[in-house]
Amino acid sequence: MRKITKPPPTIISDQRRNTGVLCNHWRSFFPLIIRYPDETTLIPKAVSPQYIQLMPDGHLKLFVWQFEPEEWEENLDITTYGYGCNYPLICGRNSICSANRQCGCPRFGYFRPVDDTQPDMGCIEITPLTCHSTQYQDFITLNVSYVTLTADMDMVDMETCKQTCLNNCSCKAAFFQYDSNASSGECFLTSELFTIQAIYSDYYSGYNSLAFIKVQNVTSPSVSHRVARVVGSTIGTFVILLLVAIGVTTYVIHKRKRNAEIEEGYLDQLPGMPNRFSYEELTTATENFSKKVGEGGFGSVFEGNLKDGLKIAVKCLEGLSHIKKSFLAEILCGRKIFDRSEPEESWHLLFVFQKCWEQETLLDMVDKHSEDMQLHKTEVMEMMKLASWCLQTNFKRRPSMSSVVKVLEAGMNVEPHLDYNFTDLRIQETEVGDEKDVTQLSVSILSGPR
Repeated sequence: MRKITKPPPTIISDQRRNTGVLCNHWRSFFPLIIRYPDETTLIPKAVSPQYIQLMPDGHLKLFVWQFEPEEWEENLDITTYGYGCNYPLICGRNSICSANRQCGCPRFGYFRPVDDTQPDMGCIEITPLTCHSTQYQDFITLNVSYVTLTADMDMVDMETCKQTCLNNCSCKAAFFQYDSNASSGECFLTSELFTIQAIYSDYYSGYNSLAFIKVQNVTSPSVSHRVARVVGSTIGTFVILLLVAIGVTTYVIHKRKRNAEIEEGYLDQLPGMPNRFSYEELTTATENFSKKVGEGGFGSVFEGNLKDGLKIAVKCLEGLSHIKKSFLAEILCGRKIFDRSEPEESWHLLFVFQKCWEQETLLDMVDKHSEDMQLHKTEVMEMMKLASWCLQTNFKRRPSMSSVVKVLEAGMNVEPHLDYNFTDLRIQETEVGDEKDVTQLSVSILSGPR
């Protein structure tokens, strides 16, 4: 004798069916017949223990005990009839079941699938309903049918049915059924929305059915006002920043223009300045500053030719704002302002002259870019020697002006064996009377005759 090792689950249901039982023998199993208004379902004769269970999706299924292996196995879906959309949760909550059990959401924009890969899991609201914003609620109208319900209102029109649901916070949908007169029908209100059945062209139930699904508007006026405030604040901030940027830019341009005018004024103050040329004229004359011939403290020097054939040298100053004082001093006085951060000996040309003499590189002081100087190196050297003669530390060795004129006129030569230690300005002392009495020579005596 075999026994059931896994008893069937305890089922409690208040669902009523018209059933009839045929008893063969007390030891036999009972076949069950379930009769619907237009269909009859026959449960096959039992050969082993079996039980019926109402499933969560509304299906009534028959399970049969299998001895090999020992387990309960689904044998029959008793309530399968029609298009297969007759079950409250065949497609989950808030969903529509159409032909061949195709599951979908009522309308994208208000509902979305719980799981895109499993349509039968149902749909959820994108914007949940709220009792605090009923004035922003509306209805989606669908030509569908629903599970059998008991009418909440009879002999009412469509608008009354919709308004009643709209005024009831717990109402999620209103179903309106009518025969031929839409002003008189039955209204069904529900607080839970399960699977809705689509109506097919070959389906006729004898009445017209409409579903009004309550939805919360995605953008309510309050949200619109908040968005408008945010957008307005953003635009206002942008406009203010734009105005500030325009003001700063205008100020900078005006300041630069003013500074340029001031710098031009500095140049106009220089007496004896040569003719001034525009930047375009200088660009043309130097062939866009292509031939660089030197570089100085204020910029580079380029060779050029004017329209009349005159050869010129153009110095491109690298700005005037930080060097205009030095530039003006050099032009006006013929010398530049000393930089006190440099060594003291670099302030004087004499030190450079003395150093070149000691290294026998006096020719390095001759301008290599001057053809005239390069062609008359001998005369240049003679002038250097004459200058050295005039700068002798011992004034008694300095030439007179008549001697200088004779040297310039080639009437005599510069004295040989000169002292080139010009920077050693020793103070000469003269003994007067007692050896301890020392008298410092005056400037006029130190200068001596020339």
